[in-house]
Amino acid sequence: MVKKLIVIFVLGAVVRCLILFIGLEAGGERFILNYGDAAGYTRLAQNMFLGHGFSMSRESPFIPDGTRTPIYPGFLASSLFLSGNFWLAIAFQIVLGSLIPILAYFLLQKLKFIHPIPLGVAIFFSIEPFFAAHGVFLLSEVIFISIFLLTCIFYFKSIYASDIVWKWIVLAAFFTGLSALTRPIGFYLIFIFAAGIFLFQFKQWRKSLLAAAIFSLVGFATISPWLYRNWQVFGSATLSSIDSINLYLQQGGSVLANYNNTTLDIEKKKLWDELKSDGLDYKNIGDAKEIKKRAWVIISSHPAAFLKVNSLAAWQFFTHDAYYDLAWHLGFYHERNSPPITILDFKNSIFKIPKLLAEEPLFIIYLLGRALWVLIFFSFLAGIYLAFKKRLNVKREVFLISIIIYFLAASVTTGYSINARFRLPIAVFYVTYASLALQYFYQNLKRRSAITHNFEL
Repeated sequence: MVKKLIVIFVLGAVVRCLILFIGLEAGGERFILNYGDAAGYTRLAQNMFLGHGFSMSRESPFIPDGTRTPIYPGFLASSLFLSGNFWLAIAFQIVLGSLIPILAYFLLQKLKFIHPIPLGVAIFFSIEPFFAAHGVFLLSEVIFISIFLLTCIFYFKSIYASDIVWKWIVLAAFFTGLSALTRPIGFYLIFIFAAGIFLFQFKQWRKSLLAAAIFSLVGFATISPWLYRNWQVFGSATLSSIDSINLYLQQGGSVLANYNNTTLDIEKKKLWDELKSDGLDYKNIGDAKEIKKRAWVIISSHPAAFLKVNSLAAWQFFTHDAYYDLAWHLGFYHERNSPPITILDFKNSIFKIPKLLAEEPLFIIYLLGRALWVLIFFSFLAGIYLAFKKRLNVKREVFLISIIIYFLAASVTTGYSINARFRLPIAVFYVTYASLALQYFYQNLKRRSAITHNFEL
């Protein structure tokens, strides 16, 4: 098995280096900044490196930023300090990204998924293009996912032991805190993991209560310096204002776009202008409460549009392939302002497909990519059903589905802007349950084929 895992690592590194090469050829050296978030991360890193503090300001005065958390900008600043550029960070991400499938393998083994599911999932994520590409862009996904998977490994090392192992509980809690300092979405994982201790170790409820308390305390202790910083700077002990601005601009803008039959860009501009005219700054955590309040006013005023937007966002969360988006971010199709077909204009897009394929036969790749993830989605649902029906490991299923639902709920707040990036942290679990169903169908087909063959004999 060690040889197979080495092959998976090498294969993953080759795929990521190939994507890097394609990006450099198609988009030039700056293709690594083609995601909007990358520009923000690098500006924070440069200001940290130059001694201007945690700020996105281009010039003095350097106003403190409250939208991001410190680990990924600090990681990029370390690259600047050690090498004077971001290429050291990219090299580290390629190596770490190639190790993620190995971490996934060990986690699925620990979660007692049967062979060959752990190996198959590891191979899939070593070569899946969109997942692999996040090792070459200056985005926080690779760091966050690595920390998250390590958290899960440490957590289940304790939970699946005959008795709670305190060192693994403490390590899992510490890494959960680190995940929150990498991306704010990690914050509520502290509560989910703490509650999970009761789920898995309910028979030892006194010890479980103590373990949950220790987990919560260690998790909060890890993030407390950043909470204190934000309290001192903004007067609010919260991790970030990004959830408020996403709820207002992305979710609120999407709801208004659906209700007014306009576009997200049009509605976002109106909302931006309202913030500016009222003197509200999305980078200031002190203004986050008011911004979030305005978002909920929009949502509560248009409940039908809210349901439509979030139904579509949930579908996109599970089925968006992002392969066309990836090609654009690598440097292709920049002559287009938007994709030629979109789910927001589904009927017209269906009629455009024959002409599009006649003009660009290679576009079939993107259609097949979407078909793949739709297949994975329905296989995932079947896998969940089979896991509960056969009672394979009910507590495991409840916990992992809770994690998936949490990331879904946190991600749909981005409305029409949601894409496959938001699925990446839970993609290992998602594909695992899909694999469970595919394995079941394959075994059934094989069994029926053998019966038919014996009958014919």
